[in-house]
Amino acid sequence: MPLPFIGTDDIGATKIPELTDVALNNLTNEQILKYNSVTEKWENSDNVTTNTLQDLTDTNINNPQSAQVLSYDNLTSKWINSTILDLDTLENLTDTNISNKQEQDFLLYDSWSGKWLNAPSNLENHKDITITTVGDNEVLKYNSTSGKWENEPARLAECGDTNISNLQNNQVLKYNSTSSKWENAERIDSLNELGDVNVSTVTNNQVLKYNNSTNLWENTFVNLTELNDTNIPSLNEGDTLRYDSATGKWLGEALNLNNVDDVNINSVANDQVLKYNSSSGKWENSSLSLSGALFPNAGSTDEVKNGRGDITTGTTITDIRNNNSTLDDVVAKMLELEAPLNLVPSTKGLSFVWVTSNTQIKLGSSYNSSHTARFNRGSWDNAYDITGTTIDQSSKAQNPPSSVTFTYSATYSVSSQTISHGQTINQTSPNSVDFTKSSGLTGTYDTWTESNGNDYNITTTMTSVSPPTITVYSKAPFAYSYNNTTNTYNTITLKYYVYKPLFVNSVEIISSYSGTSTTANSPYPVTYRIYSNTNDVVVPDHVYNYVISIPFSPTNVYIYDSAFSDDWIVESTNDWFVNSITRPTYGTYYDVTLTRNRTAGDIKLSK
Repeated sequence: MPLPFIGTDDIGATKIPELTDVALNNLTNEQILKYNSVTEKWENSDNVTTNTLQDLTDTNINNPQSAQVLSYDNLTSKWINSTILDLDTLENLTDTNISNKQEQDFLLYDSWSGKWLNAPSNLENHKDITITTVGDNEVLKYNSTSGKWENEPARLAECGDTNISNLQNNQVLKYNSTSSKWENAERIDSLNELGDVNVSTVTNNQVLKYNNSTNLWENTFVNLTELNDTNIPSLNEGDTLRYDSATGKWLGEALNLNNVDDVNINSVANDQVLKYNSSSGKWENSSLSLSGALFPNAGSTDEVKNGRGDITTGTTITDIRNNNSTLDDVVAKMLELEAPLNLVPSTKGLSFVWVTSNTQIKLGSSYNSSHTARFNRGSWDNAYDITGTTIDQSSKAQNPPSSVTFTYSATYSVSSQTISHGQTINQTSPNSVDFTKSSGLTGTYDTWTESNGNDYNITTTMTSVSPPTITVYSKAPFAYSYNNTTNTYNTITLKYYVYKPLFVNSVEIISSYSGTSTTANSPYPVTYRIYSNTNDVVVPDHVYNYVISIPFSPTNVYIYDSAFSDDWIVESTNDWFVNSITRPTYGTYYDVTLTRNRTAGDIKLSK
């Protein structure tokens, strides 16, 4: 307790009773000082300890009951106990308004009425959610501008694992493992849309076969010779397939009697016949003598008086016996029995080829190319007119199309052009038709390709082939007409081979030459065009200290020895070294220098 104010009258007081604002009376143990505003004195009083509400001076508690509350009574200025509400339920609170309670209801404060109201547990009742015109499959999405969760349709583009841009009709989602995203891409509807497939002019029963030259799957027919269980080294007219259990393969070979299971041929001689041997169950070759068997009552010098067919008048019985085995043979010759000719017309010489040859081009150079493809019309074979007369060989088997399509698939250009032949075609001439693109294919060849030239290809396809202008027939029975119905041809490809040049002592070698040294002259010319798959570079008449610059780092250097071995002799690695350099246009080159002095001679550098 703070000390009382000490006035001037209190100066010199050493005890509380000596203070002028203190009045003590009958002091007892544990009394306290309390201020009396009437006497304006601090007076001693008992220290009352309050442990219950009843002990407080501003309460009037009488017979308290369960669930009673304290309420203030203005008349007595005291808090009194009373039963004014049933506080066991929320409904009885003064600041609640609960009606028609439903499962999962929650309390929602209504600032207008100042009460807590029961409401369904719906999303729209949440303060941070705004829902308008709900549709099927919508989701809640947070809007940072409004600070609310709002309903809207779910969109793929807004998913965290998608990357969708520039949507086009019929696109599909494809997973990109690099970005770990689903991305929109064009739908693949056909085989031809695959990057490693080239399908053109599909025909029934064709299959897809892989072409190592183009690195593409292409449509074509399957031939017997290509099957794994066949071994057909060469084909001849009338060959058959025979299964060989030793190799597990079908063998292509001529059909011989020896290959028939119930035939046993041994030491064949002229004029022998096959006779059935019931003991062996085989047909076996044997000689058959029919002397006297034909016309046994006729003399050997008797003659035919009334000849028929190939048995002419004057033929002797001896001739008949010598030249015929059975009576059937004689009758067949008399009636001139023979199989009807059945030669089916066909075409020969039909082809579609490049006249322009494959081209070698230096890396980085520009080249204005001209291209010519030639269609050979071919001719008819075994073709006849309605009377059976052979068709004139000048009659062409096929009329050419009016145009073909050149497709330029190369680094410098990707386009296609239809080229017309511009000639009048009749039945007999010309024998071939050229389709030419004379200009407009200028480009820079900036890729050092493999020698197959895959990076720079021009393909040409025949389209819209017309039927022939003439009708031909088979030899017999002259009733069936034939047309050449060929309308597709294999696509032909023109290739460009791109090379890097050879440098000797910083001079580019631009033409071919051979060695002239009498002591070290090889039979090989200079390798002045180096392709990406070139394994050996030959430099004739090389002076030992001349630097050879090539686009690959050699593993071996050879010197040609014409004096003794007439072959390449490997040079010690101590006698040459390599430096890497960069040449404009051509990229990385390797300068090779010999350190051993020798006479001029041919040298070879190998990968």
